[in-house]
Amino acid sequence: MQTYGGWFLARAFLTPDGDATQANALLRKVRIYPLAATDSPPPMTYVEATGKVFDSTAPNDIRYFEMLADLVTHEHPQVIDAEVSGMMKTIGIEPAKAFAPDERLKGILEEAAKISSFMALTISYSPRKPERVRSGSQWMAGLEGYPNFNDGRSTLIDPMIYMTWFATGAAKAMNAPKPGTGSQYAWTYHDSDGKWLLGEKNYRFRIPANPPAKDFWSIVIYDNWSRAILANGQKVASKNSYDKSIKPNADGTIDIYFGDKPPLGNESNWIRTVPGVGWFALFRLYGPLQPWFDRSWVPNDICAVKD
Repeated sequence: MQTYGGWFLARAFLTPDGDATQANALLRKVRIYPLAATDSPPPMTYVEATGKVFDSTAPNDIRYFEMLADLVTHEHPQVIDAEVSGMMKTIGIEPAKAFAPDERLKGILEEAAKISSFMALTISYSPRKPERVRSGSQWMAGLEGYPNFNDGRSTLIDPMIYMTWFATGAAKAMNAPKPGTGSQYAWTYHDSDGKWLLGEKNYRFRIPANPPAKDFWSIVIYDNWSRAILANGQKVASKNSYDKSIKPNADGTIDIYFGDKPPLGNESNWIRTVPGVGWFALFRLYGPLQPWFDRSWVPNDICAVKD
């Protein structure tokens, strides 16, 4: 690592019958400690966050710049290149110096934080060059330059902003996994008519038969603003192929419904949405198989249905 600080992300899955015992045991094997403590590592502290409400959304006011200044203070100066360091210096952010903008500059930065958040949202949700799963589909899968966002000559600014807003980080392992390994995602913000997905409307997502996943598939919906899983009052705003209550159609397709009220007779296939809250969907394949990579299998668009 080139930085003093970092973050570690691990994902452990439930068993097909929904048991979390193995996943919890695996995660609790994770040990992080200073290299100097190798011979006598300190005990790890695990914080159980289930059922706890907290806001992890990056602030879009002066707090953003205050957090940036704090980060710069605690990092090695060489981590930040000269050009970016120079831009931060013009607004009073420098290593080993207190960040103390006057009222005029504070007002400018407050407005800049809001506008830049809206710009990032727009770049992410309405990209100029969307990579579709197929021509005419509303589902996107792929991002120019991922995961390094560099074409060998230039930094790809828009795709980098897109991914930062959309998902915070990038993973090399997701770039080109072998069939049957890793995971692949498709995502959409629009219904089949190209209209935004809205919490007050009803929709149907028909999953074609035989999703090409060696392990399992899942569909999860997220809040447009926070990019967190939609807080809809259900245990989790998702469905997956481990869910034995899902009712398939006679031809092997599966209908997943979205709306603020369950569709009569299809409650087990329903994900609740929240009126007034825009949302987007992520369709995941764990252990994706060849039909995904050659696009002989792709998800159908989400269709609006009459109330």
